[in-house]
Amino acid sequence: MARLLVACRLLFAQPGLGGRERVGAQIAVAAFAVLALYPAVGSDYHLAQLRDALLLAIFALSLDYLWGRTRMLVMGHALFFGIGAYGMAIATTRLGWPTGGGLLLGIAVAASVAAAVGYFLLYAGVRLHFFAVLTMAMSLIATQIAASWSSVTGGDVGILGVPPIEFSAFGLHYSGGDGTASYYGALFLAFLTMLVLWLACRAPYGLILEAIGSNENRARTLGFNTARQLLIAFTAAAALAAFAGALFATTAGVVAPDLLGTLLSTEVMIWVAIGGRGTFIGPLLATLLVHEASQTISSLSTSLWPLLLGALFLLIVFALPDGLVSLLRRRKEA
Repeated sequence: MARLLVACRLLFAQPGLGGRERVGAQIAVAAFAVLALYPAVGSDYHLAQLRDALLLAIFALSLDYLWGRTRMLVMGHALFFGIGAYGMAIATTRLGWPTGGGLLLGIAVAASVAAAVGYFLLYAGVRLHFFAVLTMAMSLIATQIAASWSSVTGGDVGILGVPPIEFSAFGLHYSGGDGTASYYGALFLAFLTMLVLWLACRAPYGLILEAIGSNENRARTLGFNTARQLLIAFTAAAALAAFAGALFATTAGVVAPDLLGTLLSTEVMIWVAIGGRGTFIGPLLATLLVHEASQTISSLSTSLWPLLLGALFLLIVFALPDGLVSLLRRRKEA
């Protein structure tokens, strides 16, 4: 413990809740208040779109936790989102399990895959773009398996009829088939996930990840087992992505191979980059805004949206490398 405290103080100590963190907290509170009131004015269609975007925001938060803290980019992160979705679909429609069992199955399989692959890659010293490209290759392989193994995955058509989550607790009944209830459920889980990740990253373990992301060799010299810490973070991010994927399957009612593919992996990287890597609230809000924009623009022209998204991504990279949240912070601090 003493070694950890010394390392954090010397290299990576962070201030208390002030400055940038205070601005982020204010943005989060304001966003939660607006989203909580949205059902009073929004249509059922837009409520469903925003609910799905909130679940995708949990997916984005899982990547931000890994990429934003350890600087370890996963270009095939949709692999774990898709595994969670397929785990839920197969468990509920093929095996007859309840949705709770499907949720656990998806998370367990995704975490196991991440732990196995991460162990061999990270302990072998695979880092940076090599690690990113290899995860993208895994995503491509998984997509092909899902499209070909029709007896289990449904092939290109996918699996239809995934049931919504339903449960009763403390005399109350929750049904994912209720649009308003499922919206508030997604809102609660998205902001709870953000809060938990933020608290975890302020804890000593989060400071270790910051240390590794800043300079892995220096962190290793201080005595930290960097490969083990990265493996834990990679596995946790995969489990969280699978959690989001399983929930998304219950609201969409269908899963297909594209949930495992490189397109979704690319989109989640763009959401995180636009919002601001390492900020949590930035990727969450960026996911909501970009997803809503994609639905609106794609309804007008399916070919226009990818061009606009690419242009926006380039603009952010060159003009605002720290994301849109950095712009809000500058205006707040000015």
